[in-house]
Amino acid sequence: MDAENEIYCAICETAEPNAAKVLECVNCHACHHFKCKKIIGNAIAKWKKKDYFCSVLCQEIHLKATSAANTESLLLAEFQKVVSEIKNLKEEQHSTRKYVSKAVGEIEKKL
Repeated sequence: MDAENEIYCAICETAEPNAAKVLECVNCHACHHFKCKKIIGNAIAKWKKKDYFCSVLCQEIHLKATSAANTESLLLAEFQKVVSEIKNLKEEQHSTRKYVSKAVGEIEKKL
């Protein structure tokens, strides 16, 4: 492992060649040894299964970013529905104008 890709524990500030021995913050990517966080035994497996945040701040930032991305996706979906509805209305308007024009033409013939 080269120095650029080495994992360093932010608590004890030592390099860790084995990534399985650390938790990595989902938000800031800071790493912490399980032993430095005093996580031992069966608790290690439980911690590996869930998202790890090194601080409340990192958790809040991540949740806000995720929420913003979800909001953006919802807005985009709604915008696409509106655009589709506008296209449908334009098609209906075109059909209605065609029908009215034809009806006016037939009325004018009868006059």
